[in-house]
Amino acid sequence: MARHERTGGRDFVRVATAACLLAAALPAPAAWAVDVSVPIMRAPSVSQGDLQALQDRLSRQQFQQQQQQDRQQERSAVPILPPRQEVPRMKPACQLQVNGNLADCR
Repeated sequence: MARHERTGGRDFVRVATAACLLAAALPAPAAWAVDVSVPIMRAPSVSQGDLQALQDRLSRQQFQQQQQQDRQQERSAVPILPPRQEVPRMKPACQLQVNGNLADCR
């Protein structure tokens, strides 16, 4: 039995792997070269005053939204009214007469 039949093709895998590694190590021709450079996006320069103004604006908007939510919550809540207190009433000292004139009060 021949040697290559005993190894079951393992020699072919070794040679193929070595060829791939060698091909990867060699520099690629210019026709195959791929430009993989990524353009660098730079943020526009912003002054500290502009940043502070944006932060203040955002803070003001958040405060206003919170106020609107609080007002809506208060509107939807059922108001709790205090119980009415009984006020003592005094009886009038004078009685009306039948003809509608006031009687003498004593």
